[in-house]
Amino acid sequence: MDKIAVQALIDYNRNRVPVSKDFMLREFECRGIQKGMTCCGGLAGVDPINLNALQKTRDYINKPLSPSSGFRCVEYNKCVGGKPASRHLVSLAVDLPCAGTGLTPDELADILLKFGVVRVAIYTELKFVHMEGYDRYTDSGVRYDRRFYVPKQEKEEEEGGSGE
Repeated sequence: MDKIAVQALIDYNRNRVPVSKDFMLREFECRGIQKGMTCCGGLAGVDPINLNALQKTRDYINKPLSPSSGFRCVEYNKCVGGKPASRHLVSLAVDLPCAGTGLTPDELADILLKFGVVRVAIYTELKFVHMEGYDRYTDSGVRYDRRFYVPKQEKEEEEGGSGE
């Protein structure tokens, strides 16, 4: 096998590791490499609270869920207009489109909160939810509003990804 074929095989198999019954690590990788960027090369990570809530939600609604954004490296986060302190940078946030679920963003947010997600941002117009897991390093125990709505004009990026 030549060097190009080996690299293609490595790229194809990168992050094709199951992290739960229905989710692969690849679903949470930085999307920069898919956009042709030479940023982090597709690093991936997912917070266990988010993963558990996603799996329980998937089981509850009995329909597939397809995260549109998980981990982001700094370069890709800047590219999509993410906030400098985005929780995507440390694998503590996931953006989840409602497409194919038969649920509204409000309904999906209710289920995610029921199954342990700490905080959700509801993008009603764009039909997706930004979800955040617990961060033991920055969570002071003070409970802030767990649900908030993002006005249409604040969201400008593609794919249902959030600037959070």
